[in-house]
Amino acid sequence: MDIPRKVKVGGHIYKVIFQKQTDLAENDCGKTDRTKGIIVIDADLIQSEKEETFFHEVIHVINTEYKEVEVDFLAQAFYAFLKNNKLLK
Repeated sequence: MDIPRKVKVGGHIYKVIFQKQTDLAENDCGKTDRTKGIIVIDADLIQSEKEETFFHEVIHVINTEYKEVEVDFLAQAFYAFLKNNKLLK
């Protein structure tokens, strides 16, 4: 899957950027900055982890009330569904 450099979520445009792990908090694969409209993904991840992290961060944008464990579950499940059914290009 080619992760887009910009996405529109709920009418808001988010820029997607890739950064080295050193620019993220320890053990984070990504982060979302709603005030700047930015989704950050660890540039050193393997492609499948980048893709799952992208879904994870988009879920954070969609619903800020979900707990981290819920976001992890939804991102993994959604990614697996799309990947297993060859719905990702």
